[in-house]
Amino acid sequence: MSDNLPMKADEAAVKRLGEVCPVMDFSTGAQLMSVEQQEILLEERDRRRQFFIKWVFAKLQRGVHYGDVAKGTVVDNPEYRYRPDLYKAGALYLCDLLDLKPAFETDFGAWEMAGKPQGIFFRKCTLHTTSGIKCGEGAGAYAVKDVGVRKNRENAALKLGDKSALVAAVLNGVPYLSDLFHQDSRDVKGRLTLAERRQALVQHVQEQLVERKSKWGDSVEAWIKTAWASFSGSETKKMNTPGAVDAFEKALEEGKIDWNTGKVA
Repeated sequence: MSDNLPMKADEAAVKRLGEVCPVMDFSTGAQLMSVEQQEILLEERDRRRQFFIKWVFAKLQRGVHYGDVAKGTVVDNPEYRYRPDLYKAGALYLCDLLDLKPAFETDFGAWEMAGKPQGIFFRKCTLHTTSGIKCGEGAGAYAVKDVGVRKNRENAALKLGDKSALVAAVLNGVPYLSDLFHQDSRDVKGRLTLAERRQALVQHVQEQLVERKSKWGDSVEAWIKTAWASFSGSETKKMNTPGAVDAFEKALEEGKIDWNTGKVA
C-alpha cells in the first residue's frame, strides 16, 4: 500500500490495531473487528507466513540443516504430507538467525511422571529472546542403554537428550516450523531400514565435516569410502548389513577415525 494513496476506513482501523497489538496475535481484539477488517488483517498474516517460509528455505541447506531420513516410512493415510527432519545444526542455525538463546535443564517433572526410571536423561530446552522473553520450550529424553557400548555413554545420552529437546523447542516456539519440519528421527534406529540408516550416516558425516572444518569439505561419500576401507581393512568390502553400520558408527563416536584424513587413528 502506497503512503501517497488515501487509506480506506477499514485499512485505517487495521493500521491502528497493528500499532496496539501484533498482527500475528489474532486473539487480541481482532475477532471484534468487521469481516472486511479481518480480511485485511488475515491477508497480511498470510503474506508474512509466505515470506517467512521462503526466507527459511533460502537460509537452510538440505543435508546440513534438514534432510530426508524418514522419507521411506510407509504411512497408511492418503492425506499424509511428508515433512523433512530438522537437524540439530538447523535448529541451532535458526536460533542464531532469530537471536534466540537456548537454555537446558533436567526435566524432573517428566522424570517423575515416567516413574523415576534409572539410566534415562530427561531434558528440557527453553528458548528466550535477547530481551529475556520466553518464546518456546521442548522436552527430550535418551536412555544410556540406547547409546551403545562405548566410552562416556552417560555424556553421550545427555547430549542426545539435549538435541531432542532443542529441536522440539525450536519447532514449538518458532511459528510455522512444525508445519515444515519433523522432529529429527535419526536416533530411532529400530524404525529405520538399512537404506535409511545409511542415509542417516551420510547426513551425520556431512554435519561433522562441516562442524569440524575438515579438509574434505562436502566430499561426504568420498570420505565415507576412504574411512570404511581403512576401518574394514578392505577396498571392496561393502557396508551392507546393520551390524556393519553399527560398528562404523561406534568407531566414529569413539574417535577411532580421523575426520581430516579419513583413516583409522
